[in-house]
This record gives sequence, structure tokens and C-alpha cells, in this order.
Amino acid sequence: ASFGGLVSLDLTTSRPDRVAGLVLADSPLPGHAWSAEFKTFGAAETAAVGAGDLDLATEINVDFWLVEAPEPIRNAIREQQRRAFELQVGVEAESSLLTEDLADRLASLDVPTLVIDGANDIADFREIADHLGRTIPRCERATIAGSSLEQPEAFDAILRPFLARV
Repeated sequence: ASFGGLVSLDLTTSRPDRVAGLVLADSPLPGHAWSAEFKTFGAAETAAVGAGDLDLATEINVDFWLVEAPEPIRNAIREQQRRAFELQVGVEAESSLLTEDLADRLASLDVPTLVIDGANDIADFREIADHLGRTIPRCERATIAGSSLEQPEAFDAILRPFLARV
């Protein structure tokens, strides 16, 4: 899911011999033209982290990603996101992929792939999921009513049969 999906997609593209099947849930994609909404979120998060206000950065994330999630889920993610920021502070992250032309190589993927998104996801991730579904040859495409956090049974109902086949 999310950036973990990007890592998995990158690995699969560079070493398909090591992958039996691929599941992508709300994964970003290099080269995507991000919306103003997403760019505004990213700038606000970066500013809050840069100012050392990890509580604000955490709330920005919870409010952006979990608009309709119930409070218990928001609280769990709030705790996880705050911890992630704590671990990242002071660490220079270098973004690198194994596959330089990842987005251009999607059509050459030859592994069973399942792409899942949520009907309430921000438009960017629905667009990416649609693009992946159209571009990856052996791709199955599914949308659940909420997110995997909000609808774990619906997510599992799509995921389990795919995993059983691959």
C-alpha cells in the first residue's frame, strides 16, 4: 500500500523473476501530474515538519488521508504517523528507484497484478489506479467503498481470491 506499493512495483519492474504476483493499493507512480490539492497537502506537511511541529504535520496527514474514517482509525493512524515523523527527523532521505523509467515500463510487466483503490480516495490515487489497470497487461482492477482501514473485510474479499490464484 502507498509507498510500499511503489517499492513493490519498482522491484517487480526491475526483477520480475522474483515476483509471483503484485498487489498495489493506493500506490503513487513516478511522473504522475499531481493535483493542486495534493501539492498543497505536501507543502503544508513539509512546512510543519521543517518547523519541527510534528503534531501539526501529523494532523495535516490525518485530516488529508482519513476524511471519513471513524475516530478509532484516525487515532491509530495518528499514533503511527507521529512515530514515523519522529523517526524521519534529521534523516536525509534520498529518493531512488531501481527502474529509472518505471512508468514507461508498466506495459511490459508480465506478472499477475491486482490494483485496489477506495471510492473515497483523493482523485490522484484513483487516476493512478485507473492508469495502472489500463497499462499493466495482466492486471485486475477493483475499488472498495472506503479504504482498506475502513473496510478491511471488503479489501480482504478482493485480495484473498487473487492471492489464492497466484
